[in-house]
Amino acid sequence: MSDPATVNWRQFAQEWRLGYGRTVYSVGAGSVTLESYNIDVIHRKLLEELVVKPEWAPYTSSWTEEDKHELTFCWHRLKGWPDSSQWLGELKKDKIIATLSNGNMRLLIDMAKHANLPWDVIFSTELFNTFKPKPKAYLETARHLSLPPHKCAMVAAHIYDLRAARELGMKTIYVPRPEEDPGVKDGEAIKSKEEGGEVDFVVNDFEGIVGLVRGE
Repeated sequence: MSDPATVNWRQFAQEWRLGYGRTVYSVGAGSVTLESYNIDVIHRKLLEELVVKPEWAPYTSSWTEEDKHELTFCWHRLKGWPDSSQWLGELKKDKIIATLSNGNMRLLIDMAKHANLPWDVIFSTELFNTFKPKPKAYLETARHLSLPPHKCAMVAAHIYDLRAARELGMKTIYVPRPEEDPGVKDGEAIKSKEEGGEVDFVVNDFEGIVGLVRGE
C-alpha cells in the first residue's frame, strides 16, 4: 500500500466535489428530490460513500467520526479568488452585491468571513428548498431584493447558472476560472453576444465587472 502522504488527495477532493455537482444539478434539473437542502449534510453523505470505495478505503478506514466531521467542514474555509475581495468592495460602492449559491447559509457565512467577501446579502438556495438552476432560486432572490429579473445581473463561472438566469431575463456575466466549469469542454471559450455567443459579457476577473459598471 502506498504511503498516505503520496496519495493523490487532490483527486479525492475532485471526486468529492463532482459528487456534489451531480447531486445539486440533478435536483436543480428536477430529476431528484432530497430530504435536506443543506450542503453540509450532502457533503457528509458523499464523503461516507467515497471513503469506502476500494481505491480510497485503505487510507480512510481509520478515520474517526471526528475526522470526517472536521473534513466535511473544510469547505467552510475555502480561499477566495485573488481578485474577489478587493473588487467586490469596489463594486459595492455602486451596486447591491449579493451571492446566490447552492451552499447552505452557515457554509456561505463562514466562507464570506474566511475569504473577506463583503456581500450586502447572502442568499442560499437552502432558504427556497431547491437548488440552481431551478427558476425558483433566481426569482425568489430578485423578489427579496425588490427588483424585477431584468434589473439583475447574474455573475458566474458556471455556464449552466447563466443560461438559467438568462431565460428569466437577467443580464449575464461570465468570469472564466481555471478548472471551475464542468459545463465547458477543454479548449472551449464562452463568448459574449457581441462575439456571437450566449452571454451578455465575458470578463477575465471582477475588476472587469467594475469596469463594465463604470463604463470604463
